[in-house]
Amino acid sequence: MIEVRRLIILLILLFVLGAGSYIYIQGLSDPSAVYALSETGPFEQLSLVFWALLSVYIIWRWWPGSWQSWALAMLPLIAMAREASLHKAIYGISVLKRSFYVSPDVPLASKLVLGSVVLILISALFYGLYLFVIWLREGAWKRSSGQFLLAGMGLLVGTKILDRMNSVLRVDFGVILPAHFAESVVVFEESLEMALPLVLLAAARYVWLENKS
Repeated sequence: MIEVRRLIILLILLFVLGAGSYIYIQGLSDPSAVYALSETGPFEQLSLVFWALLSVYIIWRWWPGSWQSWALAMLPLIAMAREASLHKAIYGISVLKRSFYVSPDVPLASKLVLGSVVLILISALFYGLYLFVIWLREGAWKRSSGQFLLAGMGLLVGTKILDRMNSVLRVDFGVILPAHFAESVVVFEESLEMALPLVLLAAARYVWLENKS
């Protein structure tokens, strides 16, 4: 049975978070607003903390756990590393792109080591998606855990759409959004992206409660 009340409350909380963040940004000077929405600003930094918190929670609740639970605990760390731009921290080239592996400036040993790490992380990601699909096929969408996980997946897709909306409209369609509207899109994207690991944390908590009962 769909827990409509909880999902409505979640949507209201997300909207309040986005609106509150927009009001907060509007109260800042231009340099402070730019900093707040930057990679080193509070939204991004809190997002890193929340992703780490999600990983710690999974390890804590399923300790010592199975290799499946350890694989799932890696997923928030992958997201955290991506948010922190660690994939291009060493050589300035993303290890997720072909240019890294053909660059003459990157030693072969680094390509092999980092490429192996990337393969392990990608394997963990695909395994997590596999478990997600199996879990839903077994009826998890009828439980609070599955519904919050689906909400998290929807939030992930939504933030990616918001992240690309301004540039896609400008470059592909020649549509330039009004400044205030474009800024509100950025603020909502950053605040909802920050909230994403918290929604997934709620899903993980419901999984633990359901397994316990």
